[in-house]
Amino acid sequence: MTPIILSLIYLFYLSLICQTLFIYDSIGYIKLGERILHQGIIAYIQDGPQREPLYPLIIAAAMRLGQIFSVDYNWILKLLHIAILALTQVLAFIILKGLGVKGWPRTLAILYIGISPVLVNSTLWVYSEIAVMPLVLAVVLSAARAWKGPNAVNGIVLGLCLFLCVCAKNIFEAIAPLLMLPFLVLAIRKKWDRRVVVLFLTCSAAFYIPLTSYKFLNYTLNGHFTFTDRASWALYGNTARRMEPLTSKRLAAAFAYIPSPHLCYVLLDRDHCDFWSYKPSDNYGAGKFQELQNNGTPKEKIDRIMINLAVRKTMDHPFQYTFLAFLESLKMLFWETSKAGQVTYPDWLEKTYNLKWFDPLLVSITAGLSLCALVSLIILLYRGRNKTTAAGPYAQGLALFTLLMLMAYAACHSFFFVLQRYALPIAPLWIVAIAFMFNKGKR
Repeated sequence: MTPIILSLIYLFYLSLICQTLFIYDSIGYIKLGERILHQGIIAYIQDGPQREPLYPLIIAAAMRLGQIFSVDYNWILKLLHIAILALTQVLAFIILKGLGVKGWPRTLAILYIGISPVLVNSTLWVYSEIAVMPLVLAVVLSAARAWKGPNAVNGIVLGLCLFLCVCAKNIFEAIAPLLMLPFLVLAIRKKWDRRVVVLFLTCSAAFYIPLTSYKFLNYTLNGHFTFTDRASWALYGNTARRMEPLTSKRLAAAFAYIPSPHLCYVLLDRDHCDFWSYKPSDNYGAGKFQELQNNGTPKEKIDRIMINLAVRKTMDHPFQYTFLAFLESLKMLFWETSKAGQVTYPDWLEKTYNLKWFDPLLVSITAGLSLCALVSLIILLYRGRNKTTAAGPYAQGLALFTLLMLMAYAACHSFFFVLQRYALPIAPLWIVAIAFMFNKGKR
């Protein structure tokens, strides 16, 4: 508990001093929260498809609490963010305990989740990634418990946790089947053992029934059988950008852009770096979307058409597309930074973050440790694939689903443009994996 208490003191201190800047998507989230507060969730869906509903609901709740207690809702929202990060620390502690991680690796891991520059920043700005962090760990925990004891209750809990992840980040609609796959394989290996089959079916039902219901509600109220309206044009835009001629300078910029855009701008000219920013892909996607609308394409067909067009484009240069998708997935290793922005810090902390060597060193160490932890998990699970360790199936399940979550999350994001903040939902899981690696090294 000591690491959590220390980090809470630090976070409360910063929440009193720091100022949040409302720009870009954060303004959109605030407006969506206001719409839910004043008009209700049905009106929110009628005007859609909108962004995923969970985080706007959190903002609406903060606004409502602010009205009840006559305080600024931004202060309430910061408290909710701090509570969410504290919950993330608790869930990380449970996972580490299940993995057998003790001593300083566990203590430092829990403490670092509460003082990490990028995770602290995520509690102080207004973006949805903070809401996903504990849900990711909850999925790993519930999946490990289902792996240890396959039954209907564990299947329902896992399915609902996965659905809540989709309510915060729609990318989990693609990730969920990958996390369910091990249970199907287990059922086959156990010759369709009834308990495993029931687990798989209940998990699928608990996930797909509410997911399909929300899509049907969207279709009924706004004519789109989808969860959000962002995936299709984002997929098309990024695919169209990747199919552009790949010159040597563009390739160099693609590599330099992986750790951070700032590094690319330092090493290469702005035009080649900007090619790998969100702007070209957004322009391609929005342009095609507008073109289809102007041509009179029914709105309920636009999403499917854009996805089909994206798939066809990948066939123009499939190897180039695959290579660039792999480079995009590597951004998930570079989750840490002290330059996330949109928050003003006290002078002493701002000066520390602005030291020329601080951020590059921080990013290099965390990315390197994350890669080593990933490789360590792969080796560990490969060596123990045909045997049960002394730690038992629960620990094996925790290790397995930690690895699967990290790899599935990176793989599914590789089809799109990855902003640095998109890696934040799995940042606590990276810290857990690093602590597990050091704990194995102690033995």
